[in-house]
Amino acid sequence: EFARLMDPATTPSRAQLEAAVQTQHRLALGRPAAAEEVARFVRLYEECAAGGDRPAAVRTMLQAVLLRAAAMYRSENGAG
Repeated sequence: EFARLMDPATTPSRAQLEAAVQTQHRLALGRPAAAEEVARFVRLYEECAAGGDRPAAVRTMLQAVLLRAAAMYRSENGAG
C-alpha cells in the first residue's frame, strides 16, 4: 500500500495520505489516529513535498508516526 504512494510519477491524493497515516498509526500505536493527528502528518508531507521530492515526503510522513514517543516506548497490555 505504501509503495504506491512513493511512485515519483504520481501525486498522492489527500485521501491516500490520510489512509496511509491511519494504517501506519494503527500498526505502530494500536489505535486509529485522531483527526488532528492525521492533519498534522499530512501537513508535514505537504511541507516536505514542496521541495519537489514527493517519495521522500511520504517516507518522512510515515517515519514521523514511528518516531512518536508513544510508538517508540509502547508497551503491550498484559505483557510480562
